[in-house]
This record gives sequence, structure tokens and C-alpha cells, in this order.
Amino acid sequence: MAEALNEALAGNGQAVAAARLQVASAPIVLPEVKPHPEFAERNGARPALAGLLVKQFAPRQADVTVIRYGPLAFIGIPGEPTAAVGRRIAELAKKSGIRFPLVISFANEWLGYILTREEYEAGGYEATLSFHGPGLADAVAEAAEEAIRRTSASKD
Repeated sequence: MAEALNEALAGNGQAVAAARLQVASAPIVLPEVKPHPEFAERNGARPALAGLLVKQFAPRQADVTVIRYGPLAFIGIPGEPTAAVGRRIAELAKKSGIRFPLVISFANEWLGYILTREEYEAGGYEATLSFHGPGLADAVAEAAEEAIRRTSASKD
């Protein structure tokens, strides 16, 4: 993949020669802020206190940002997506014609861990640091798809 990317960025392809830098963002429609059921137990707090703590520091808004140049796109995710979530977003990008999608974590904000619904429901350390419930990965993927679409639709 690295060789193909180097060749594409070197201008050996028609698509890159005519490419321009595109940047787009899309807001994430965040689910309600709430601690995972294991959060209180793992942190030795009462559930009501755990809820107050999480609501104090969990962001209530965030964006996905895409920086695109020809076949290459950096997709900035505001948190730490699991491998499954990253692959899902990369596949969305590939379906939109991005040959080399690179999902970048910790961009613009920190939503905590971004887990699939199954990973969230399984619990564990990462789930306790996922502050927007089991639907967060879906919300992030939808925003990523919109930001990607915005770069695809932008004109010179």
C-alpha cells in the first residue's frame, strides 16, 4: 500500500495531478451522556455521583473532520475508536472513492472510547470510558460519512 500511495502522491496518476486539498467537517449527533453501568463500580462511586461526574467532563458536541487530497484522506475522529470502528469508517471512505483512508484518533476533542454496540455491551475497561452509550459508534460513522460526502461534493 505504501508504494501505491507514494506513486499516487508523486503525481504519476491523472486523478492526483488534478487534485486539490479539500477539508470538511460534520457534527456528530451525540447520544445522551451517561456512564456505562460498570463505571461506578470500577471507580468506587455511587451511581448518582458517577452520572454527575461523567456529565461534567464528557463533551456535548464534537465533529469529524476529513482532509482529502486526491486518493488520500485523513479522517479525524474525536476520541479513541476501536479497530472495528476504525475499519468501518475506512470502508465507508473506500465506498466513496477514497483509495487510501487513514482514520486518525484524538482529533479536535475527546469523546472517550468509541466502541461498537457489541463491544459496549460486553463491558470492560474501554466500555467504562465510553461516555455516550452503545450508539456512539453509529453516530460517529454517520458524521464521518457526511464529512466524506462533503469533500466528494466540493467543487473547484
